[in-house]
Amino acid sequence: MNIKSITNSRIEQFEVSDLSGKRLGTYFNTDSKTEITYDVSHLNTGIYFIKAMLSDGKITNLKLIVN
Repeated sequence: MNIKSITNSRIEQFEVSDLSGKRLGTYFNTDSKTEITYDVSHLNTGIYFIKAMLSDGKITNLKLIVN
């Protein structure tokens, strides 16, 4: 899965949570990129939430469906 900032702000970190709200991990972007790749192969089938924190202070929430 790719996560890309549409504002050209750097993605500083993102969190992955399951449907119940349990945080599965926090990941930090050390490459100063506006787009990052996250391997979802270890996730079970289901719905997850991604919370991305950007360098401009904005927070973006995304829904991820793994089939």
